[in-house]
Amino acid sequence: MRKRVSELDFGSGDAINYKQRNNKEFFNKIFLTDHKLRAILKPDKYFLIGEKGTGKTAYSTFLANNDYDNNISDNIFISETEYKRFLNLLIKHNLLTSDIIQIWKVILLKLLSDGVRRCLDYSNPFKGVLNYKKLADAIDEYGEITSSVLGVSGAIDLVDNASLSITVFQKYFPIQTPNQIVSKNYMFELLYLKSQFEKCLSAVKVKNSYILFIDGIDIKPEGITQEEYIECIKGLLNASWEINTGFLGNIRGLQNYQIKVVVLLRPDIFDVMGLHNQNNKLRDNSVMLDWRTTYNDYVSSGLYKIAMKMLISQQDFSVEDEEKLFEQYFPYKIWNHKKQAQIDSPFIDFLRHSFYRPRDIVVLFDIMKDYIELNNPDATEFPNDTFRKCLESYSEYLLGEVKDQLKFYYTDDEYQVFLNFFHYLDGNKEFDYDQLCEAYDKYLDFLNVNGIACPQFYQTVDIFLQFIYELNIICYVEVFESRDDELLRWCFRERSYSNLKPKVRLKSTYRIHYGLQKALNVGRKIKTNS
Repeated sequence: MRKRVSELDFGSGDAINYKQRNNKEFFNKIFLTDHKLRAILKPDKYFLIGEKGTGKTAYSTFLANNDYDNNISDNIFISETEYKRFLNLLIKHNLLTSDIIQIWKVILLKLLSDGVRRCLDYSNPFKGVLNYKKLADAIDEYGEITSSVLGVSGAIDLVDNASLSITVFQKYFPIQTPNQIVSKNYMFELLYLKSQFEKCLSAVKVKNSYILFIDGIDIKPEGITQEEYIECIKGLLNASWEINTGFLGNIRGLQNYQIKVVVLLRPDIFDVMGLHNQNNKLRDNSVMLDWRTTYNDYVSSGLYKIAMKMLISQQDFSVEDEEKLFEQYFPYKIWNHKKQAQIDSPFIDFLRHSFYRPRDIVVLFDIMKDYIELNNPDATEFPNDTFRKCLESYSEYLLGEVKDQLKFYYTDDEYQVFLNFFHYLDGNKEFDYDQLCEAYDKYLDFLNVNGIACPQFYQTVDIFLQFIYELNIICYVEVFESRDDELLRWCFRERSYSNLKPKVRLKSTYRIHYGLQKALNVGRKIKTNS
């Protein structure tokens, strides 16, 4: 007998919650190991790129929770407070923008040194292991003196108090002419610390590979300008790249193992970084999380497999027919507009109302489960009206995801300017370019009359059109003379390694995303007083 709907657990939409000890076993049970996971483990993959909700944190957390395929990993999340401390460090020590890379290098090397401890091969206590033990002892002594914690905060402490760090390190790694360091400036002190970390790491023998995942790149602290933050993140990416390719990749003693840093970030943020040879880094050294599928191929899609893994893993019996189990939980069909028949799987409706991301499917299932639990706790299936009754809550979730994405670039007030525009569409969920221009002009007049500053995204109608296209608020509609159907061009479906920022077509017909229509209050014509 399959589980009742109320007995199912669809987990958390944010995989960071699975770092907690009591959630790890459940996460291991529902997590889908696939080709993307294997790609991340390849030695030359240094960036994990994907939209919010595509699974960046899920993959890194799974690897951090498990010694998977001889890989030990840590998932380090950089908090808003830690970004502020980093930027304050620049001011405190009168550092230049060009110094940011060197500071990040020391921080990353310290984090790597902490993590590699678990991978050391102590069976052969040669000089490299002994030196590494000295390094570990030096780090521990510094931590005891300063009450410094592990993680990014502890690494920033060590960098901020470089003079004290050197005093401690000299006990374990004596310098013949210590006045060299004292007489030099702060950056010279950092270079000394960097060299000690590199000397010890370059001589290690390990029995496992080690991966350091860096998460939290899309959190811009308040009170910091966009330019400052981008320079900070750009420095982090360049530092990780130089450590991976210029140092870690050349350690001879690793043999068949690897030590590397993998940075998690969104494609739009990667695009604005302006890294050297950025296109090659994207194609050769990145894993892009892409969950696109078609309605015809949904059964073989990763999103469907994730949904089924959640359902199957919680049953008390062996499931031989996955599709049959799904049909038992969702025992109905939906309307196929092209064939004018009620023949489609409900999963197609889930896809249609999503951004094709694992988080969307998880959250949608969880919302529907909560509804069933409240209204019919003994139900063993999702009635065919459940999805429609839950659409409003789900639509608000999707709009919240859009808001979170915009926080990297815009304030809450600017987000409100964006949101209020949709009132001027008069309830239309589909509109052409002329209708867009009319709504744009009306809203622009309102902003000017009320003295509300126009955000950068509202400078022209074409800029705004591209803006809402990149957010996947709208698609543009293509109609072919040789076909009797239409093609919806969504930004997330057009994006690729060679086209991170797809362009919207001007003077076309546009349609608001199905999943956002309720939250944006469109889809029904609004009656106005003449």
